[in-house]
Amino acid sequence: MSAKTRWRNEKKNVPACYALNATLGLNKGWDFLELIYDWATHSHPPIDPRGLPDAVLTQFMQFERANFLSKRNHVGLLLQRARAANLSAQLAVKTRPEGQWYVAGGTDVGRALERRKAVFWICHGCHDDTKLKEIKKVRAILKKYIPNDDTHWRADPPLGGSSELIKKVHKAVYHNPPAYRFGYLAGNPGYPSSVGGATLLEYIFQITSNLRWPALGNIKWQDAALFYLGAIVAVQGFTDGNKRAARIAYSIILIKNGHPFIAPTTAYETELFNMHGAAAH
Repeated sequence: MSAKTRWRNEKKNVPACYALNATLGLNKGWDFLELIYDWATHSHPPIDPRGLPDAVLTQFMQFERANFLSKRNHVGLLLQRARAANLSAQLAVKTRPEGQWYVAGGTDVGRALERRKAVFWICHGCHDDTKLKEIKKVRAILKKYIPNDDTHWRADPPLGGSSELIKKVHKAVYHNPPAYRFGYLAGNPGYPSSVGGATLLEYIFQITSNLRWPALGNIKWQDAALFYLGAIVAVQGFTDGNKRAARIAYSIILIKNGHPFIAPTTAYETELFNMHGAAAH
């Protein structure tokens, strides 16, 4: 038995761990304890987990549970707004001018032009020394998942019925992300660790897998795109690169389902992301 497993087994009877298991799902409280162990032993300088009082562990787990519940509630509210067409109605008055993020040029038309616009928006703000490389990666992803025409279009779940596609997208655009995200050393950041975030990412697809999807070109696809954009960033399901993955998801859904590319304002994105919700410090 490893030192991490022994320590986890010693601490799993802390009452807050039971509460975390009950909220996140079977054994997720244990996973969070192992995350604390990894964070402590890889800190600079390293922290001996055996020296962490139960009161400190309890506070960490209470933060995690509160952030999980806050983000799960936010995702539910976003879905309600999407189904009521509220998100697309807001986009109509919260569209970011193309001149702020797009550089016109080239000979692209149709879907290729919309993909080009999406690439510029997704990569806007990338560091100059890596921007060309990022553009090439994002362009390849969009070309793979957005066909040039509607020949084989079907009203399927826009990102598939599980998290598999978004995980592939994230892996393609973000190589070697950090192994985990803890985040509670300096207090409560307002969003969950990589344990709670990964659980919430699965939740997004659980609550959308059986929905009825609209016809090609229907305005509701804007609502779907905005829902996934906000939800993926809000839950922080990946240790890094959540915004990039979410913007790609937004672009795929919008263009693939018959809409020209438009970008939400930065302020509207911030509203959708809700990175400092009710559980924030």
